[in-house]
Amino acid sequence: MDPVKQNDCILQLITLDVDLILLYPIDANAIGSAIQQANAANIPVALLWNPVPVASGAKVAFTVAIDAEGAAGAAAEAMVQALIEKNGEPRGKVLEVQGQMVTTGGIRRGIGFHRVIDRYPNIDVTAKAGDWDTGKGTNVIQQWMTAHRDTDAIFFHSDGAYTPAAAAALAPLGPGRPQEPHHLHRC
Repeated sequence: MDPVKQNDCILQLITLDVDLILLYPIDANAIGSAIQQANAANIPVALLWNPVPVASGAKVAFTVAIDAEGAAGAAAEAMVQALIEKNGEPRGKVLEVQGQMVTTGGIRRGIGFHRVIDRYPNIDVTAKAGDWDTGKGTNVIQQWMTAHRDTDAIFFHSDGAYTPAAAAALAPLGPGRPQEPHHLHRC
């Protein structure tokens, strides 16, 4: 979904006079005016993950969020430690399976990951678009791992949608490769 379609959905919900609008903002900066219209119609709005900027003037009942940058940075730090344990120093080949990089979540997770990982010049990161799509993420991971069996780690922006794909892609590679999802670094 794109921000324009999401705004249209919010406006449609307003015309249906729903009791509550709960949404995951694709672009938190782009939905302020639609939320203001819900405010004017006395329909409470609650958000998941991406808070709307205060400057937008939109009022929300509550936001359930995580620190996406902080979580991605923590995952990157754990990845660096795992690479040190494996290679004796912070070096290795990493696949980054991104979310949609026009979304607030994708942008924040990418910033947090790269804020840490980019400090290590011997960690080679290749980013591929997964677009929050499990099928696309599966293809990216499987194609990458088939061509790059020497990959040391995979970081993905998804909260878990790519985990089964990563486990399936890694399993046939045999001993020495992560075989179970809990070995993968994710945020």
